[in-house]
Amino acid sequence: MYDSPIGLPLSPSSTWSLALTESDIDLIDLEEWGPWQLEDDGEPEHKRIEDLDSGLAALRALVPNDWSSANPCAAEVLDITCQYIKHQKKNERKNIATWEREIAALRAHAESLEERCEELSKDKESLARELERVRGATERCG
Repeated sequence: MYDSPIGLPLSPSSTWSLALTESDIDLIDLEEWGPWQLEDDGEPEHKRIEDLDSGLAALRALVPNDWSSANPCAAEVLDITCQYIKHQKKNERKNIATWEREIAALRAHAESLEERCEELSKDKESLARELERVRGATERCG
């Protein structure tokens, strides 16, 4: 355990902080301070808050608008996101079954379209042969 320059016992695991005035800081001999350093926590705290706000905005963007109020607070965003994820998980199996049925129907429709396309191709070839026959007959007559 260390004693701080202002007479307070400190240990490496201490997490509390002091609000020091400029005159208090002038009295501190930083060489005696040892491993303890004075830091301006304003910038890291500002960055942390920006990161939290950015994360909350990203979560809010993932949840449909009809799930929440127009301007939810952070706690509401987290709660709504949890509810939405639970809802999605609950409906996941039902959604997968629905998508599998739709895929099967689309595949069947694609097969019928391919068959129809083959029929039309054969009809086109037949009509092309018939057209050539008629042209040949008109050339001989004319």
